[in-house]
Formats: sequence, C-alpha cells, structure tokens
Amino acid sequence: MAAKTRMLLLLLAHWVTSALLIDVTQIIVTPKHGSVAGVFQASLSGDYAFNASVARAVCEQLGVGIANKEQLTKALARGFETCRFGWTDEQVAVIPRIAPKDACGKGQVGIISWRAALTYKFDVFCFNLTDYEAHMYTEHENASTTVIPTAHTSGAHPKLGKPTRSAYRDDPQSTSSSLPHYSPEKATPKSQAFINTRSTTAVGLIALLTTVFAFLLLAVAAVCYFKKNSVGRWKKSQEESIETEVCGKTRKESQSEVQNDVSVTIKPENEKISEPVDL
Repeated sequence: MAAKTRMLLLLLAHWVTSALLIDVTQIIVTPKHGSVAGVFQASLSGDYAFNASVARAVCEQLGVGIANKEQLTKALARGFETCRFGWTDEQVAVIPRIAPKDACGKGQVGIISWRAALTYKFDVFCFNLTDYEAHMYTEHENASTTVIPTAHTSGAHPKLGKPTRSAYRDDPQSTSSSLPHYSPEKATPKSQAFINTRSTTAVGLIALLTTVFAFLLLAVAAVCYFKKNSVGRWKKSQEESIETEVCGKTRKESQSEVQNDVSVTIKPENEKISEPVDL
C-alpha cells in the first residue's frame, strides 16, 4: 500500500513539475490565424513534448479546453488537417487528414487514431469554445447573405453560396514561436440555429405542460365521478335499509292487532246459570 501511494505521489509530482516547466510563450499553435471550428493544435518546436496529462495542462494554461474527437471531426469537415499526432480528451492520439499522404498517418484519411500509452509524447489538440461560437455565427451569416450571380431570367431566384472553409496546409515542422492572443472575445450575437433550438424547446415545454394539465383534469373528473356514484349508492342502500325496518315494524303491529281481534273467552259447558229466587 505504501509503495502504491509513493508511486502516485511521484506521478503527481511529475505532472505538476512538467506543467510548471512549460513556457506558454514557446508553444506553437496551428493554424496560426486562430482555429478551425474552435480547434487548433499546440506543440513545441521540434519533437513531440507532451504526455497525456501534460497535454491537458497545456490547453488549460492557454485558457481553453482539450478537444475531443467529435470536435475534431467537425473541424476536419471544415478543412482542418495536420501531419502530427496530438492528444485528445479521450486520451487517444489522432491525426486529422483530408488528403492521403504516406508521411502523415500512413496514407490514411479521416481521424486516424493511435491508442498509445499515456506516457507517450505527442502534440495536443485544444478547443476554444468562443472561437467555435463565433465561427458558427459567421458561417450562418455567410450562408444567409452570400448570393451567387446567375443569368438574368424572369422568375429566377438567386442561389445562396456555401460558406467559405479555411484549410491548413501540411506543416509538421513549424518554427514560429509566437502565440496568438486567446483572450475571450467580445460577445457576439447568437446564431439563428441557437434561437430556433430555444424556440423548439419552449414549444415542447408548452406541449408537455398542456398534456400534464389535461391528464390532471381527467384524473379530477374521474375521482369526482366515482365519488358521486359511491355516495349515490350509499344513499340508496341507506334508504332501502330504512324501508326494510319500517316494513318490518308495520308487519309486526298488524299481526298483533289481528290477534287481539280474534281472541274469544270460552266458558265451560257444565256451568249452570243461576236464576233469581222469588221471596
């Protein structure tokens, strides 16, 4: 037990020391102009430098979070690709590739994964939520306002152009040492998609409340109906019992009166009638 505790303390000390020794001014970010759908790659000049735990600390020191594979997939769909492995939130090293290249992921395309040991050193993919929201808003605005000119034909409607996508060229050995400013940006209006989502949620909530209210009304009506029927049945049974008692008493009284009317006094036959004696 003591050996395990000592090992954990050593690993924790190594992680803290590694994180403290990282100079954020020496970190190279790719793409240099910012991010693609909020995703960018952070590395040091030259060889890979971050294990899984240090990679997460690097993103946190930059004021952002570590990217996951879903966020990388969205960035890949918008033109983001690299030629170096980087850690993700799932603690898996990946390379996002659009075009096949033997020197980058052995010619594979898509999100190429390598489930290496956590002590292996790679770059790291970070995710800036503020950049992502701003990018989604800009993309939505471009899709809403960009019009592609078409031939002038009566009744023809202008076609909307697709949003522009930013791509990152293969640059495995970047030598830039400057770090772009990743301070929080000014608040931007939320996209129409988020507004539509809130509207849909509100409509669903209203429908749910209406359904619950209708069920409550039905339950109250059912309770009142059964209560009314039970009270009616109870009153009816009470009336029947009272009528039964009255009928019983009346029958007894009738029988007693009949007995009194038919009662006769019988005299003995040998009894003689005494006549009066003349004096």
